[in-house]
Amino acid sequence: MAETASEQDAALTEWLALTEALLRGLVHALNNRLTAISAFVELAVAGDEEFAVQRVLPAELARLQDVGGLFRLLVGNEGAPEAMELGPVLEDALALHVQNPTLRGVRCAVVRAGASPTVRVPRWALLRLLLVMLESGKRAAEAAKRETTTLRVESDEAWVTLRIEGSALSPYGAVMACLCGAAPDTQAGADSVRIPTLLEVRRRERLGREGAVR
Repeated sequence: MAETASEQDAALTEWLALTEALLRGLVHALNNRLTAISAFVELAVAGDEEFAVQRVLPAELARLQDVGGLFRLLVGNEGAPEAMELGPVLEDALALHVQNPTLRGVRCAVVRAGASPTVRVPRWALLRLLLVMLESGKRAAEAAKRETTTLRVESDEAWVTLRIEGSALSPYGAVMACLCGAAPDTQAGADSVRIPTLLEVRRRERLGREGAVR
C-alpha cells in the first residue's frame, strides 16, 4: 500500500497517542497493585490474621502478573503471519483498551455472528488493528454521549468482518489492516474491515500454485 509522508506521519502520531494513553493507564494499574502488596505486607507483619500470606498474596501476585502481561502486549512489532483464532486476540485488545484513562466511561459490547474464525495474520498487527478500532468506536460514542460502542464480529468460510460504530478507518488502522491482508470496507457510520479466513488464504495459495503450473 503506497503512502505519502503525511499519511505515514498521521498513522505514527495516532499510534503514539494511543500507546501513551494506554501506558499511563497501565502505570496507574501497576502502582495500585504495588500499593496493595505494600499494605498487605505491613498488615501481615503487624499480625493481622485477615492478611495471612496464603489468603491474600497469591491473588495479588496474580493481578500483578496480569498487569505485566498487558505491558508485554504493547512491546514488539515483529512476527510472521501465523494461524490463530481471532477470539483470544480480541480479548487481549479489550483488556488492554480498558486501561485507557480517557475513555473508561465508555464500554464496548461485542456481538458475534458465525463460528469462531481462524485467520493467518501477524498477531501484533491484528492486536493493534483491534485497538485502534476500539479507540475509534469509543471516541465516537463519547462524542455522541453514548455509554457503549458495539464491535460486531461476523464470519463465514471466507471472511471475518469486524465492524464498529465510528468514523472511517483511521490511518494507522489502515496500515495494520493491510498487514493482516484485510480489505477495508468503510460503510456509512461504521468502520468495517474484512480479513480472509485461513481457509480462504489456503484456497488462494492453491489457486496460485495451480496457475503457476499451467
